[in-house]
Amino acid sequence: SGGVAAVEPRVGQLGLQHTAEEQPAARGDMADQVLGYRQKDRRDDVRDDEWIAISAETELHWQLICEVLEIDGRQWLCNEDRKKHEDSIDALLSSVTEKLDRHSLANELCRLGVPAAPVLGPADIVANTQLRERGHMVRVDHPETGTMWQSGLPMLFSRTEGGVTRPAPMQGQHSFEVFEEFLRMPRQRYDELAEQGITGKGEILR
Repeated sequence: SGGVAAVEPRVGQLGLQHTAEEQPAARGDMADQVLGYRQKDRRDDVRDDEWIAISAETELHWQLICEVLEIDGRQWLCNEDRKKHEDSIDALLSSVTEKLDRHSLANELCRLGVPAAPVLGPADIVANTQLRERGHMVRVDHPETGTMWQSGLPMLFSRTEGGVTRPAPMQGQHSFEVFEEFLRMPRQRYDELAEQGITGKGEILR
């Protein structure tokens, strides 16, 4: 079963630059107000733990967290006490959060006014319905990989247009245009270099 540990308190710093193969590991540090807990995914095809970030910014937040999780946290009512005894809190919440669905738990806490959110991995972000409906994730047709969801602009502007307008270029797709514009290379010379395998399109040779 999954244990409990701290995640990066500034969740936004996790970013989207990590691929599924190189996801950042939990760093094990905690902010004074942010608690991070992992939940073991019991599906056979999933190896990584799932995480939820919970913020106890006030005593009321902490009391509501305790009510939702049905734990006794009266001895840790202030942030200072929770920071001093975070190991004990980890152990207590571990046995509770690993049995709960992170999305349902986050929804319940948010409904009560407690800041909470599931920490999403790359696959979660691609499949996230809200990100799709808000236009952050867009479907892009690529001649080699086919139709796939891709991350677009993280924000929408009222007067400034922007977004994904075309798929990523294929290998060598714009080589001639670049050489022509910056090197003033004529087409004949480019074709000679392409014939020698120095530039051009096609399979990448290693």
